[in-house]
Amino acid sequence: MEVFSWEDLLKQPDVIPYAKNGTGITVGCFDGFHLGHQKIFDKLTDFCKKNELVSGVITFGKQITSVKSSNEYSGYLTKSEDFSLIEKFYPQVKFCIVIDFTPEFAKMSGDEFFLKLKKIINLKYIAEGTDFRCGYKGSMGMNEIKDFGIANSITCDFIQPVFLENYSEERISSSLIRKCIFEGNFSIANKMLGYNYQLDFSDLKFNFDSEKKVFFLEKSKISQVLPEKGEFLVQSDKKEEKLFFTEKYIYSKNEIKKAVFIND
Repeated sequence: MEVFSWEDLLKQPDVIPYAKNGTGITVGCFDGFHLGHQKIFDKLTDFCKKNELVSGVITFGKQITSVKSSNEYSGYLTKSEDFSLIEKFYPQVKFCIVIDFTPEFAKMSGDEFFLKLKKIINLKYIAEGTDFRCGYKGSMGMNEIKDFGIANSITCDFIQPVFLENYSEERISSSLIRKCIFEGNFSIANKMLGYNYQLDFSDLKFNFDSEKKVFFLEKSKISQVLPEKGEFLVQSDKKEEKLFFTEKYIYSKNEIKKAVFIND
């Protein structure tokens, strides 16, 4: 999957050469890339394959999820620059356009945004969730996008949310998954994700407590959502480890780079 910036797209309209065949896209943050997101990608890639279009995704360099500073479950499920899950599950997706959500971009209308895409990448198909909104102050929702599509010969599909059977009447969402992780309920969080939740410590370094013979890391250094407290079994470097979470720290017997949470 090739990754382009929104700025590159505006400066070099031919930066995506295969756009001449026509493209289909979905737009979103895709934090955690859960089963609801995957249902949208299923529709996107299936439609594009049947209609000989090139599949693409548009996302944001700085995620604009509904994480609020006052939210006790704040944090991201995946790093904004990590597209490995999309590449793993949907190799048919050929390009990704990354947008920095600047104040200038936030003022753009939904019509203007999609017209730019129609002109630059020959946009012919849009797949989104039913609650998707875009444009200045979220003024463009499902009905407005459908009308835009009809007026501009762009097919639009809106995919219903996914619900987790026998757990909650709430739809699967990044915020619900964050809540489960915060509470240490990884069996449910992993079901909603469709894979096991993973923490990435690759750009961080654990400190060593020589007296207690343990490695530790401040939780505040990690941008991903973390359990509030407790001891959890994880897979790291092809072996099982235990991570212990307190209010401020993560403790481990070994220094690790990635931790995949095993269902409790």
